[in-house]
Amino acid sequence: MRSKREKMTDHQAITMSALIDPKEPRPGGGSLIFHRLCEVKEELDRDSLSTSVATSLNRDELDALYQKSLEVLSLIRSKINMSAPINRLPQEILTLIPDFLNERGRGKIPIVLSHVCRAWREIFVSQASLWTNFRCVGAEQTRVYFERSKSSPINLRLEIPLGLFPHDPFFLIAPHITDRLKSLYVMTLPDYFQEIAKNFILPAPLLEALTIDGNYLRSEINPVLPTALFGGDLSFLRELHLLSVRTELPWRNMNNLTSFSLFDMQQFTASASVDQILDFFESAPHLREVDLRFAAPSVHAQNRRLVSLTHLRRLSISDCPSPSILLDYLAIPIGATVSIESNLESTRFDDYLPHSLDNLRNLSNFTKISLLREDFNASMRFSGPNGEVTFASLLGVDAIPSMPQSLARFDTSTTQRMEIINGYPITDGLEVTLLSLENLHTLMLSRNKDTLPPFLSRLSPGLSQHGSAVVCPKLKKLVIRTTDPVDMETMVHVAAERAMRGAPLELVKVISFPGAVPTQWVAELLKHVPRVETGVWDGGKEDYFSEDSDEEG
Repeated sequence: MRSKREKMTDHQAITMSALIDPKEPRPGGGSLIFHRLCEVKEELDRDSLSTSVATSLNRDELDALYQKSLEVLSLIRSKINMSAPINRLPQEILTLIPDFLNERGRGKIPIVLSHVCRAWREIFVSQASLWTNFRCVGAEQTRVYFERSKSSPINLRLEIPLGLFPHDPFFLIAPHITDRLKSLYVMTLPDYFQEIAKNFILPAPLLEALTIDGNYLRSEINPVLPTALFGGDLSFLRELHLLSVRTELPWRNMNNLTSFSLFDMQQFTASASVDQILDFFESAPHLREVDLRFAAPSVHAQNRRLVSLTHLRRLSISDCPSPSILLDYLAIPIGATVSIESNLESTRFDDYLPHSLDNLRNLSNFTKISLLREDFNASMRFSGPNGEVTFASLLGVDAIPSMPQSLARFDTSTTQRMEIINGYPITDGLEVTLLSLENLHTLMLSRNKDTLPPFLSRLSPGLSQHGSAVVCPKLKKLVIRTTDPVDMETMVHVAAERAMRGAPLELVKVISFPGAVPTQWVAELLKHVPRVETGVWDGGKEDYFSEDSDEEG
């Protein structure tokens, strides 16, 4: 019987020969070598080397050969892994994998990826930028991330609703990371916020994004953001988001800030005055996005002033008693989108509009108007090449007819498209407003109750002798969602009248629900309109404000 030493020598010779001259054919190839070496390893593991037959020299030689065999096995495994299709990914693509994962999944994924194989481990461990998303969920993970991120700027996310405990992993890095912070997100209960904030009193010159969530579930206690945070200097920030956190505005020197949101769950108790917010806006001249919720003041400023937000692209004010008050003090630039929403029921839609529309004049030249009612919620949206503005509110049924009077405050002379969705009783008021719709080209109506026939009958190409017509001489396309035969009859009447008066429609599109549009009505419409289209509404939620809503129904 051959000794273990002889077996080992043979296997070593076969393996080394295959590695030195890989072109030389070997029975079974690399797979055979791999399995035979495994057999030798198992045999060595099973048999004891402390027998009287083996000398100390034999044991030393066998130990050395055993270690070499392990190295060969590891090398072969590495070669096999490298030949796998997934390992042929270029490094620049492989390192993008964490970017495709959501925020919550990034915490441990680099560790998982670094254990796939040796090649992946070398790539991922060497890329410091892949270890910059800290969550501090465990001491070992925190230590690994801190070491492998080297000196790269880091993004720290602390979700600690019950605060910091004495041996929290955060304390492993707290003294060393402030000057490396690129973004910081903190979510905790109000009772523990000040304790956490004490760890962030040193300046953070690299910090670009700061989010503090004081937990809206405890809205009766909104913690105050300490003035000593980061040495009282937040001039380096680009994004600042405060949720259920009170702050002593204004801050100064916010020249780099482009995005700001303030979410104050202490409803209807303004956390800042108009003057404080305006001072803050003046200190942040490059603001592009502003979101105020439950945080807008309800009392006008003491002195009349106008602040210009030159770079503004989006302003959203919602769930406030008087959401439009700030618009009386802000000059909105061309290209901005403004959204004003209120959750307080009023008897007049005008209560939700600013006192003057002069500050919105840069958004004028509206080419599309959308009027929408869903239950007791109503909204008006104006859009065009210069920007967009939306007013939405909670209206009682008796107040909805006031929308047309509010609509009459806006210049509608450039309007080319209008949508009225679930219009009752909006359209009742439209009949008497004498809107200037001289350039209206497309009108979309969605039936609600019994409002379409009287409104449709007043779509006149010219002034009516009764003085109650909606004058739209350039109307060419009419899109209606209805199933009522009376509506069909009215549409035929309107099409016939416009054709007779020299302002014919070019297209009528009828969207029915349920069932198809009766063919006899299509035939009647074709007598006065060159093109008639029909469709069936599937009952889903419509995209009322899409540019192609009149085409898609």
